[in-house]
Amino acid sequence: MSNTKPTLRERPTYDQYINKLIAMHKKSEIVNRLQYWKRVKNMMETHKLKEKSVLFRKKLLDDSIKTNYKHEYDRLRSTLQHSVVDAQTKENIDKRIAYIDSLKLGIA
Repeated sequence: MSNTKPTLRERPTYDQYINKLIAMHKKSEIVNRLQYWKRVKNMMETHKLKEKSVLFRKKLLDDSIKTNYKHEYDRLRSTLQHSVVDAQTKENIDKRIAYIDSLKLGIA
C-alpha cells in the first residue's frame, strides 16, 4: 500500500465540498423540523388533555353545587311541611326557597 496523498484531481472541488455541506445541512434541517412538529403535536395534545381535565373538574364542581342546593331546598321544604315554625322563621325559609328557585338550577 502506498501512502500517497491524493492528487488535485482526486480531491473534491470547492463546489462539490459546498454542495455536500449544503446537503448535510438540509438533512439536519429536515430532522430538526420533524422534531419541531413532534414537539408542537405533543404540546397540542397536552393542551387538549388539560382542557378536558378543566372541563371535567368544572362539571364536577357544578354538579356538587347543584346537589348541595337541592339538598338544602328539600330540607327547607320538609321543615315547612312537617314542623311548626314561628312566622319569622317561616318568612326566612320562604326567602331562601325563593332565592334557590331564582338560581334556576332545575331542582324545584
